[in-house]
Amino acid sequence: TMVLDPRRVAQQILVAAQKIIPGAVGRLWEGVGENSVLSASLGLRNPAATQRLAPHEGLAGIAAMTRQPVISQNLAEDPRFVNKEWAASEGLTSAIVLPLVFQDHVSGTLVIFTRTPHDFSEIEVHILQAFAAQAAIAIENARLFHAVQEQATRLIEANRELRREISERKRAVEELERSERTQRQLAQENRVMANIGRIINSSFQIDEVYERFAEEVRTLLPFDRIAIGLVDFDRYTLTLAYDLGIEVPNRHCGSVLPLSGRFAEEVVHTRTGRICPLESEEWLATHFPSLLPDFRAGIRSILMAPLIVQDSVVGVLYLGSTLPQAYSDADLIIAGNVAAQVAGAIANAQLYAHQRQAEEALQESNRRLEEALTELRQTQQHIVQQERLHALGTMASGIAHDFNNTLAPILGFSELILHSPDLWQDRERLRHYLQTIHTAAQGAAKVVNRLREFYRHRDKGELFLPLELNALIEQTILLTQPRWKDQALARGITIQVITDLQPIPLLNGNEAELRDVLINLIFNAVDAMPEGGLLSLHTCSEDNEVVLTLRDTGVGMSEEVQQRCLEPFFSTKGERGSGLGLAMVYGIVQRHQGTISIESREGEGTTVTLRFPALAEMPPPEEQQPGATLPQTLHVLVVEDEPEVREVIEAYLAADGHTVETAADGEEGLEKFRQGRFDLVVTDRAMPVLSGDELAAAVKQMAPEVPVIMLTGFGAMMQAAGEQPAGVDHVVSKPVTLNEWREALARVMGRCG
Repeated sequence: TMVLDPRRVAQQILVAAQKIIPGAVGRLWEGVGENSVLSASLGLRNPAATQRLAPHEGLAGIAAMTRQPVISQNLAEDPRFVNKEWAASEGLTSAIVLPLVFQDHVSGTLVIFTRTPHDFSEIEVHILQAFAAQAAIAIENARLFHAVQEQATRLIEANRELRREISERKRAVEELERSERTQRQLAQENRVMANIGRIINSSFQIDEVYERFAEEVRTLLPFDRIAIGLVDFDRYTLTLAYDLGIEVPNRHCGSVLPLSGRFAEEVVHTRTGRICPLESEEWLATHFPSLLPDFRAGIRSILMAPLIVQDSVVGVLYLGSTLPQAYSDADLIIAGNVAAQVAGAIANAQLYAHQRQAEEALQESNRRLEEALTELRQTQQHIVQQERLHALGTMASGIAHDFNNTLAPILGFSELILHSPDLWQDRERLRHYLQTIHTAAQGAAKVVNRLREFYRHRDKGELFLPLELNALIEQTILLTQPRWKDQALARGITIQVITDLQPIPLLNGNEAELRDVLINLIFNAVDAMPEGGLLSLHTCSEDNEVVLTLRDTGVGMSEEVQQRCLEPFFSTKGERGSGLGLAMVYGIVQRHQGTISIESREGEGTTVTLRFPALAEMPPPEEQQPGATLPQTLHVLVVEDEPEVREVIEAYLAADGHTVETAADGEEGLEKFRQGRFDLVVTDRAMPVLSGDELAAAVKQMAPEVPVIMLTGFGAMMQAAGEQPAGVDHVVSKPVTLNEWREALARVMGRCG
């Protein structure tokens, strides 16, 4: 075959089969039975409209199981043929099914139909058997060539050579049909050729192929000596790669002979087989003196045929006989077919060797690439971590300011309540103070949660997911507020941040990385406005892109700085800057298939524009799961080493009618669990003697059906990192409100109930 596409090869096989059985139509199936796939068809209106059968059913199943041709002269009356309605609609009368066998494995079936009654003769069956063997070889070769992309060009040429070889074999068969050979001889020749094809394709070890194919050749072309010589045009020599039979002096495997002046030279340059009778020493001394050693060894007839691979002669096939006039023109045709098979074996061996070399080179290249990628990921992770820690450090004082502000009403109003008993009588005023304390505590929790994204573990395989850029912008503005507002006010300057966030589609991205981009750009803008100023953020949708524009009224940049600002380690901030911020921003934007542009003039501020591909469709909304229903009362074991937290959780549970037992550490909690029966266990993580992880594992070992909730100050970090210790059914982060606690309790009991 001269194509790489296996389906085109299958189509060409059907076309060639039609020439063997004129007027025939057919199908070629890959696989057997229910898993078979129609690879090609010829002359059929609806080739695929047939019933799928088990591997042993139908004509194809019988052919595959017996590995022999199956003939049906009358499809309408043949009980083995199932798809009679389809055959009638196509006007089909007779059929022959040939298994496609490659390396002792049935890879498919070739089905040939006729629209008139046809009695397949013995010679036609033999020809089609040989043709099916060659078809299986061609299909498998095409698959092999198609799989090796690095050798695509060589494979295409080799495939074309195989197709040319198949065409030559077909022409040889047609010549043999017109010759005076008997039907037995013709059938024998085709059987031997099929055997040679199977031998060649059964191994990529060329020496093993030579040994096995020589015995098959002997049944067609009797010889007393056989040899294969490979041509080296650079040195203009012929190297004997294989020899068998009568020994000729200086003509053994490995011998290197000059090509010039030899009979083989004519065969190589004319690219056609030749027969040479060795009549006498005098004649040979005049015409082909290089054949004198053969004559003296007893050889009286020589046949040579060229070995052609990819339209290039690579060697010659030599057959020698002690009989005068031993070979005829018909033998020359057979030898040409054998030579084509040997050339195919050489091509396969070369391709196999090249493939092995390519695979080894690819493995080495992949190994080096993996090392480089690992080093690059480590470097990128280090840079990102540096920038994140730098951002956290610059915000630390602002965060402390916010946290102290939230603690002030908690401390002040709680002291008033504790030291002013008269307030207890004023319920409205007392409720106002308590509500203020509650609101301030929630604010403190939010301040802590805002820091979560800085210490959250980043998974190397973190996926890009649909996200709302506007929401991320608002979150980041709140997250950076201590820097652009609180710290600025403390220095006596005012920086305003305004937003114009238009409705925009989702984009596909990594939320943590894009948050780092926004933080870095906001901090750069703040640094560029040492006397205060205005920072505006605008979003819109343009040409299937999400566009974010950040514009500040700062000091701006010169042309030289603009050209270098995205370079790693370039900074205008002196020791305060690492020079990695904008380089990191550029890398993250590139990974998101986005672009970044910067416009700036000294004294007029800077505008940074980011563009990202927009998602075409909104993701489907998540299905809301129905809430779980708790039983009337639960018996709960609470294990917590902090008395205040233990008291709060006990109060939460008691308020909803549950009974509670408490323990101050993991060891005490495990002992109480052994002695009682509980519907739920609530445990802290970091405790003396026995940790919450160890307690949860012990509880599950004793009572796998009892759910365990871990209530811990590390909850936010654990949830962000996807961490959940063995034996723990749900993680809740401290501090927890009453509503959050009830939701967690309902979720766990609903899941485990």
